[in-house]
Amino acid sequence: MINDNGGPGLDESLLPRRTIRRGDLVVFKDPRDPGLDLVKRVIGLPGERLEIVNKEVLINDFPLAEPYVRHVDPFIFTRANPVSRAIISRDNYGPEAVPEGSIFVMGDNRDDSDDSRFWGPVPLACLKGRPWLVYFSYEVARDSGRKTMATGRLRNAGTPFPAFRWSRVLTIVR
Repeated sequence: MINDNGGPGLDESLLPRRTIRRGDLVVFKDPRDPGLDLVKRVIGLPGERLEIVNKEVLINDFPLAEPYVRHVDPFIFTRANPVSRAIISRDNYGPEAVPEGSIFVMGDNRDDSDDSRFWGPVPLACLKGRPWLVYFSYEVARDSGRKTMATGRLRNAGTPFPAFRWSRVLTIVR
């Protein structure tokens, strides 16, 4: 934003901008519902060849080191499984090139994340910025009765109340 004096506005002074890098968390408009903001991690950059083989991400045929990833389901959906391509994409995807002007994003909770594996790359025009503070954090219990993102299977019915993750509240995002 430019202020009345023609210089950078307060937001640029306090929140400097830089080029998006692999591993960054980004806030963007949901490509399917522009009224909804999502937060995901950048995995693939424009022009890169991305493939997922048995839950391991390969960028230009090299494994991607991802210490932040969490897998909670040991089962791996392969092309041999009698399920839809969308479900197989959770664990085996591509290879596909990330189009120019787009990024490929994924959630850290890989077995239960609705992300680019299912709805494609995110146009850079949808980016809003990077998150910098966790102000509220909760986890729905695994037995809450909700469906998983990738499989659509209901989990066992149980308490619908979230578990607050107090250790994450008001922490800086790095």
